[in-house]
Order: sequence, then structure tokens, then C-alpha cells
Amino acid sequence: MPSTAADLPAEPSFELFTPAGYARLLASPRGRAFHLSWMAHAEEADEGVFDRLLARVDVPELNRMVAIHANDEKRHADLLRQCVARGGVAPEPVPEDLHYIEQIRRLSGGSDLEAIFANGRWSIMQIFAMLQVVEERGVRQFPMVA
Repeated sequence: MPSTAADLPAEPSFELFTPAGYARLLASPRGRAFHLSWMAHAEEADEGVFDRLLARVDVPELNRMVAIHANDEKRHADLLRQCVARGGVAPEPVPEDLHYIEQIRRLSGGSDLEAIFANGRWSIMQIFAMLQVVEERGVRQFPMVA
């Protein structure tokens, strides 16, 4: 592990997800920039799912909920990127190992976005259930910033 708080590990470590590791990451401007960028990436990582949902959902109230959620994700990512810019430190790229949304999609068999929507309305329910799980995980794992 690096010897100073300003260093980022070469590879993701479980230590990052302990209170001490997390505090160490946030203790430096570089670490804070990385964390904010990582959070922004997670907010943006829908890979077009919301656009496809909006095109397929024919229930007006549900369509409105999808639009609100999609706009919230974009707004949150913009706010986080503005925080990064105010910090004045260019963040390190988010490593593939920390692209959790993509990992969850691959592990759940959803590597092909078209296949995810193959079950019509049932697909929409599955996608919403997955979004709920991801959101709740984020709130539980990162309660101080959620």
C-alpha cells in the first residue's frame, strides 16, 4: 500500500472500503478528486438504459418516473464533476475494477443491452429492481455521501 495519503493504490484494494481506508482516500485533494469522479462515473453508467426505457415504457406515470430518475442521475453526475473542478485536481481515471454497474450487468448476464429488454414489460421490472439494488447498496456503503 502507498505510504502517503496523496498516493492512490495501483490496484483497487479492499482496504479502500474500510473506514480507515476510506478516510485515507478522502484525506488528500487527489483522493477526493478521484472519489468524486468515481461517484460521477457511477451516476453516468447507465449506458443508454434510461433512453431505452423511455422509448419502451408506455405507461405515462412510469415513463415520468423513468425520466425523473434519468435526469437525477445526469444532474448528480454534473454536480459531482463541478465539485471535482472546484478542487483543482485532475482525477485519476476510474479503473475497470471499480466500474460496478458494468460488473453487475455482466455478472447478471446482461452484457448485451438488447437481450436485457427481450422480455418486454418483465424486463422493465427487472431493470427497476436492479436499479433499486444498486441505489440501496450505494446508500448503505457510502452513507456519508449518499
